[in-house]
Amino acid sequence: MSNIYNYIKMKQILNFWVLFLLTGAIFTGCSDDDNNKYELDETTIGCYIVNYGNFGKLPSSITRYDYKADTVTNLYFKRQNNGLELLSNIQYANVYNGTIYMMGNERDEVITTNLLFQQTANGISEGIAKPRFFVGNGDYIYVSCWGSNPDWDEMKDTYIAKIDTRTNEVVETIPLPGGPEGLAIANGHLYAALNYRKSVAVVSLSNYESIEYIETPGVTSYFIEDADNNLYVTLLSSFTLEVEDTGLGYINTATKTLEEVYSLDGISSGYGSVIAPDKDFSTIYVLASSWVEVGAGNWQQMGALYSFDVASGAFSPFVDNLTGANGVTVNHDTGNIYLLISLGATESGKMQIYKRDKSFVKDVQVGRSPAWAFFIN
Repeated sequence: MSNIYNYIKMKQILNFWVLFLLTGAIFTGCSDDDNNKYELDETTIGCYIVNYGNFGKLPSSITRYDYKADTVTNLYFKRQNNGLELLSNIQYANVYNGTIYMMGNERDEVITTNLLFQQTANGISEGIAKPRFFVGNGDYIYVSCWGSNPDWDEMKDTYIAKIDTRTNEVVETIPLPGGPEGLAIANGHLYAALNYRKSVAVVSLSNYESIEYIETPGVTSYFIEDADNNLYVTLLSSFTLEVEDTGLGYINTATKTLEEVYSLDGISSGYGSVIAPDKDFSTIYVLASSWVEVGAGNWQQMGALYSFDVASGAFSPFVDNLTGANGVTVNHDTGNIYLLISLGATESGKMQIYKRDKSFVKDVQVGRSPAWAFFIN
């Protein structure tokens, strides 16, 4: 099994060193100050799916699902940018303070658009090397970066880049070994999940040299935050380290301690939205899957979507026997659960919609290899 993890992990890592070329796409007609002034209305509200595509062969795309009108627009970025399509792949994207931020690699930049997915400024590249994920706080976003020459072992040269969103410039870099992936901010501290170390880093936002570590039984990938500013973190297996347990960890951010571990085998190690809470935070949805070779050199994720009852701390299967599950998200307007499915990098994926009672609603066709989704609402 370790060889399979090794193969897949390295394949994922290579796949995410992406090139996001927009070939001089600086659009006129509005100033940067006007860029983020679009109101939330029928032109912007919806679920946006980031379709990874196939690295080096088929580019990424964006799908907009207007769940109120029940309409789907594939190749949405191309449509919004006068026919210009994405020429490579997107690592991660989300919206913060009226701006959409997209993580691009190889060219090493953070790309910004307005809420209509129109790019009106060049990407942020100086001080950025292999960006992974971001989280916002006030006028700044913090970007986890794996550096120019990662060693795929101890990841000594990884760091956090702090970007001033008013100037779109990196104003500080925070050295953070261990391969920071998912990020969260709580109680005046930046929490970083470490993909190559069995711990979570805790960085003081008032003193970036003050870094503490919370030991964990597995390596970590992503967080979600509850109403009390405490965190759940995914605990994963590793091909470089021996782990003691996998599942969900609960971090009390007031004491900066790991208080509970809820065990579940096979939490997905994919770089996608593998964990999502419902609106009232009574249930957390988690992907548990492993890579299985279904043909010579053809690997697929096989597993299940689990629901985690926050009150009881118990997992139960929500959807069994899944093939190609890349991500999960929850529509807090409707309560519906969206499951992102990819059966291969060369064909269209789908988004399966379920109600909370597990009843299936419908399939929505999206782009190739859907991995992330976020909402503007």
